[in-house]
Amino acid sequence: GQLKLSDFLTLHARPGRGDWHAGLMIDDLVLFQRVTGRQERTACEEKIDAIRRKYDEVGLPRHEGKAVYNEPQAELWGVQLDGVSGQVRPNLKRAIPLCSLVLRLVGLGVASVGLLEILAGSFVSIFQLRRRHMAILEQIYAAQRGR
Repeated sequence: GQLKLSDFLTLHARPGRGDWHAGLMIDDLVLFQRVTGRQERTACEEKIDAIRRKYDEVGLPRHEGKAVYNEPQAELWGVQLDGVSGQVRPNLKRAIPLCSLVLRLVGLGVASVGLLEILAGSFVSIFQLRRRHMAILEQIYAAQRGR
């Protein structure tokens, strides 16, 4: 095993004090490492190379087109991550079109239950960074109850 459970970021604990952390959401595995300048070979590079070899060995598929390797910026888990500035924000490629759709819907003044379900699911990826915002979705879910 390249990774231990204690290496992973969780909702129930603060990140450890180490230089690197792992994250897993559905099928997206991410290794984050704090680096100062360019190092010869980082711990995360060694770990991800070993994990990729194991995937190949056991025949697990990987989407090479989605892979981001050794980059300071990435789009993952519905967010945009900038490792240089330290910013994490909702992915604007999703947020801007969604807000445009909602404004048009507000102009109509009516929505189907099915459309509300889709909107609620779409807003989860935007609101996931601010758990308090998730409470806003309560109104959407309340409107769907019993329909």
